Amino acid sequence: QKGRECVVIDPNKPGEGTSGSPGMLVNPATGRRAKKSWNANQCFGLISDLLERVQDESDQPFYEKNGVVRPALTEKLSKNFERSPEKYDWPDDWIEWFPKDKFSERFPIFEQHFGGLFVKNAMTVNGSLFMKAFGEYLEKRDVITKFDADYQLRQDQGRWIAEIENGSMYQSKVVIDATGYNQVHSADWDFLN
Repeated sequence: QKGRECVVIDPNKPGEGTSGSPGMLVNPATGRRAKKSWNANQCFGLISDLLERVQDESDQPFYEKNGVVRPALTEKLSKNFERSPEKYDWPDDWIEWFPKDKFSERFPIFEQHFGGLFVKNAMTVNGSLFMKAFGEYLEKRDVITKFDADYQLRQDQGRWIAEIENGSMYQSKVVIDATGYNQVHSADWDFLN
């Protein structure tokens, strides 16, 4: 979008990790307290924008703004969830607490619970369809993709250099590492405390 050249390098194929989950939730009410995620307003807007742009170019729908249900399966969760709408400064109409009887009435599929939350500003995404559509979206924008590629990453005079096993080399001032948990085991970041 900002006119920069981008390269995506992945030692695996798209969707082989968590991104290949058949069902994904965009849920800003996290953990056992249903705490509002860090920068939830901004993040939800950015995610919505990306999904809409990719969906506009896809022939198959892959996401729905349908909300997320968070049943309180214990009394402790119930107390946490009930406090969440006020405690974490939620925007108006993003999250709603339902006591046990109202929750049963609204969501009868849940048999055992102590009430629950309905997170209105949340989405469900079909992971495999999204990955396919997003790959096509990126290719149309001349994003270079190198999948199933072993690579070495190093710094040289303030620039990052990524060398692919086939001999390709890319240089950049910026690297975004999206390896998730495996990042802590990566030798690329040994220089960090």
